[in-house]
Amino acid sequence: MVAPRGIYAVEHVPPGITPPEPVVVLVHGTMDRSASFARVVRDLRGHSVLTYDRRGYGRSLDAAPPATSLADHVADLVALLDGRRAVVIGHSYGGDVALGTSVSHPGLVTAVGAFEPPTPWLPWWPRGSDRGDVLDVLSATPPGDGAEWFFRRLVGDDQWNDLPERTKQRRRAEAPALLGDVRSIQPGRAPFTLDELRAVLGRGTPVHIGAGRDSAAYHREGAARLAAELGAALTWIPSAGHDAHASHAGPFARWVRTVAVAGLRFDDRTAEGG
Repeated sequence: MVAPRGIYAVEHVPPGITPPEPVVVLVHGTMDRSASFARVVRDLRGHSVLTYDRRGYGRSLDAAPPATSLADHVADLVALLDGRRAVVIGHSYGGDVALGTSVSHPGLVTAVGAFEPPTPWLPWWPRGSDRGDVLDVLSATPPGDGAEWFFRRLVGDDQWNDLPERTKQRRRAEAPALLGDVRSIQPGRAPFTLDELRAVLGRGTPVHIGAGRDSAAYHREGAARLAAELGAALTWIPSAGHDAHASHAGPFARWVRTVAVAGLRFDDRTAEGG
């Protein structure tokens, strides 16, 4: 693994084995970090799992230059893989990174899993999604205040108030990454198309969509519609919301295993030339 300068990454390798291919990569969403996958990683024993803080977040806060597009995050992931094949799993915006990587680097991705990826540039994206409203607020708010506002929306005022002051300041400092994420997937700015995703499936690469039964309506509808449009597998996690990787780590890990097994089978078929 070769991490781009300033990018924090860890490969969790089961003891006593050589890291296999494909590696399972977990990509976090907006205003999140790799640590949120800790319980999922523990439940993925037997798999080599790569986690990292995306550019501008967590321990990659100071990575430069700032990411301004989905393509920038795809480039970081590709650099981390350094030619290794991978099963790429993404949560929320990380799902967009996973899907975008499968489109632009098909030789590296043996399977892709996207849990409730926001796709507001697609014409059928459900009404009621507030992605545009979020951009309006962030554009009109001092950066640190905007990041705090967004984080409070995610976790609630009580959890924000319980954070140590240093942690609050680091979260506020993630404002440029937050704004880059939100701007990069607005209507009229498509990082990839449905036809490009259909081509991924057409090559035989498995694509799995995940969603929580208790997520907001637009997350559920968006995931279900994307799976239907692509003819991709769709897995529901009962009683889970958008943060299923943290709140329902066991079921989320089982979904990851399903995607990983599909990726291993695809990798075997590819190696055999069939």
